[in-house]
Amino acid sequence: MSQNQEADYRDKARGDRAQQLLEDELLTESLQILKARYLEEWKNSPAAEVEARERLHIAYNMVDQVHAHLNIVIGNGKIAAQNIAQLKKRS
Repeated sequence: MSQNQEADYRDKARGDRAQQLLEDELLTESLQILKARYLEEWKNSPAAEVEARERLHIAYNMVDQVHAHLNIVIGNGKIAAQNIAQLKKRS
């Protein structure tokens, strides 16, 4: 098996796992709770506490970045699955 084929199988497995994570009720709930908590804390923080508000803003956005990264891994997994399917057709 070539390195590209190994990478495709690895990427497909990672994509499948990322999909499972996004469909996991506990993880989804946890990310929603964190995002809501960060937003609420930011809204209730005094405007003068600039550093604390910045940290909350960054934390809030990090939740979205986790979600976006998992979607990228899923997309890469789909591409890898197509590569694997094409390779199997040629064999």
